Amino acid sequence: MRGLTLGVFWPWFRHATPDVVAACEALLDQFTGMGAAVREVAIPDLPAGRVAHTLTIASEMWNAASRRFSLIWVCSGCDGRCPYFRAPT
Repeated sequence: MRGLTLGVFWPWFRHATPDVVAACEALLDQFTGMGAAVREVAIPDLPAGRVAHTLTIASEMWNAASRRFSLIWVCSGCDGRCPYFRAPT
């Protein structure tokens, strides 16, 4: 593995249960023992990217569901209109 550099974004790498983090860190230790280098990386604008990804996925889900189900707008007691889907009859 000499010549291989692994980029790690530590805040997300370690955002797991302790046993998973320990297993992943042990694997990195094995890789470095075989000659790989580990380098910390930064991911700029990560919060904005997360929001954009969420909006993309939500709009794809909405589009897929609206093709399968009839969209019905109902008042749920709030000032706005709240959608729900009804299965085709």
